[in-house]
Amino acid sequence: MVTSNDFKGRYIDPSWSPFENLLEVADVAAQKYEEEKSMTNETVRVKESELMMKQNRLKKPRILDSHGYSYQDHQKQNLNGASSSMQSQTYWVPRPPLSKNLKTKEQERIRNPPRTRTRRANQQAGPEPPPDIPMEFKDIIMAKNGRDLKLVIQKKLCPSDLDDSYAQLSIPKGQMRAEFLSEEDQMNLQQKEADGVRCEGIKVPLIEPCLEESTISLKRWKFGTSISYMLSSPWNHVVANNGLKCEDIIQLWSFKVGHKPCLALIKL
Repeated sequence: MVTSNDFKGRYIDPSWSPFENLLEVADVAAQKYEEEKSMTNETVRVKESELMMKQNRLKKPRILDSHGYSYQDHQKQNLNGASSSMQSQTYWVPRPPLSKNLKTKEQERIRNPPRTRTRRANQQAGPEPPPDIPMEFKDIIMAKNGRDLKLVIQKKLCPSDLDDSYAQLSIPKGQMRAEFLSEEDQMNLQQKEADGVRCEGIKVPLIEPCLEESTISLKRWKFGTSISYMLSSPWNHVVANNGLKCEDIIQLWSFKVGHKPCLALIKL
């Protein structure tokens, strides 16, 4: 913007026409523009110079070897050499045609890829790690000179465990935390009943959740490839006597008195 200060030192003839005055103003404006442009360019050059100096200070020094090459130069040469070497060694080998049978199998494999079997994880219910057996049960076991105390299973009672028609508590072997029967006990479990179909099982002492002591049948059942132990008669009485309900968390502990297996049922 042109101001009156820009006309200091310049001659203005009062007899000039308006057009001549306009030319004078244009000349002053042009000079002022060139001066401002020159100052702007100088400022830009100074800033660029300062920026380059900062960048040079940040750059790592190039350490040259005895031949005048830096570490970066050697890296570039190695990469270029490796790339050209790989390109020179790359070649294409045509795949031989498949026979009719192999081609059919290959197409079938592509259409129907093999399925990966995911093994179902044994879901253990209740707190982890499992709580220890209560002291009142320990006192009873110690009074019997019991030994080899083990947690057999911790599980959530399901509807089939409380069904009167089944009248049994299932103990899947895959969910057991410890094996509690000796080889002799295992053989006794596999002895057949009179019908030659069902296993006879064995009678074992049981400490119920209410701390009453009873005797219950322990059997071993095999369903295909899976094996389960069962607490049967009088399981329905144990359920009613201790008020067991569906989704209750229970623990079954084993111990031995002499060589005889015994059980303790805990309701968490």
